[in-house]
Amino acid sequence: MTNQEASEYGNVDFTTAKEDVGYSGKWYFYECLYEITNNATFKMPMTGDDGKWKYGFIGLGIVMAISAGFVICNTKNKKAKKRKHKK
Repeated sequence: MTNQEASEYGNVDFTTAKEDVGYSGKWYFYECLYEITNNATFKMPMTGDDGKWKYGFIGLGIVMAISAGFVICNTKNKKAKKRKHKK
């Protein structure tokens, strides 16, 4: 890294670094100081719900369809029974 890039970090120790004077003019650091903090600055990606709510709507629809079928069949059967009893 260049001298300007190294000085931007602020905590660089130039005593252990070597400068490539004749070729690139960059500094090479063989011992680095790392500052590690325990601050979470990210969130895990979220893709949505697990999809179980769909089964509830499908089940509700099936129950409503079966109930409507029973109601329709019972009203037809009651009318047919009334006709049989009248004769």
